[in-house]
Amino acid sequence: MSAIFEQANIPEEIIVQLQFLHDQSSKVRGTTPLLDPTRQAADDFCKLALRVVDEYDVTLTSLSLGLGLSHATVRLKLGRHGYAPLPPSQRVYQGVVLKGPRKKKTHCKRGHALEGENLKIETGGARRCITCRRERDRRLYAEGKR
Repeated sequence: MSAIFEQANIPEEIIVQLQFLHDQSSKVRGTTPLLDPTRQAADDFCKLALRVVDEYDVTLTSLSLGLGLSHATVRLKLGRHGYAPLPPSQRVYQGVVLKGPRKKKTHCKRGHALEGENLKIETGGARRCITCRRERDRRLYAEGKR
């Protein structure tokens, strides 16, 4: 048992449980399903680690060192599960909030209606305004570029 844990009088059962939960939760990756037991182990690790910090008056850094982990590893795990703020370098990975399906445009940026004979659907689903395309082709032809 680590000297840090001996000084704080943390029971060995809690230390063993923290190490077990960390080993289980280290297998979690972004593609792991939400109901997977390893995700639950990561959440349980976070809850237990914060409980130990509160009850036994140890710092998160000393707890990390006592478990043989880096402070950053524990801090990131707490952040990913919502128990601590994430550092700026990790905030982009929190996901994108979807506002619902996009509405299809009814007009192009020059105001032509995107419907009927004025609409061309290209390979891949892109919708193009035929009037704008004709105007562009005429301009390029007049400039001698086509």
